[in-house]
Amino acid sequence: MRHGSKTAAVVALAAAPLLFGVQYTCSSLLLAIRPEPVVLGASVVALAVNAAANVVLIPVLGVTGAAAATTLSLLVEAGVLVRAVQRRVGPLFPARRLAGVVAGSVAAWMGVGV
Repeated sequence: MRHGSKTAAVVALAAAPLLFGVQYTCSSLLLAIRPEPVVLGASVVALAVNAAANVVLIPVLGVTGAAAATTLSLLVEAGVLVRAVQRRVGPLFPARRLAGVVAGSVAAWMGVGV
């Protein structure tokens, strides 16, 4: 697969909708219970991860690197928020299944030949 192809970028974003849904649900739940500083903190950490990953990946992978950086930042933010929800209200969904979906997306992305 050629560097920065559209197909590779789409595959790199494969887990993004799932991760965004997890992030949105967890942040909404935490904010509905009471204002939680962890929601802001998770967003700031995700922003920093996205910026750093873009600096590293875009020169090497082009648009595919930007897609991978976005997915990585969503993964980090969702992970922080899931952990915060688990501490506050207990587990809401089986983490092993979510990990399996993310691992499958990563495996598919790597199989594209990026």
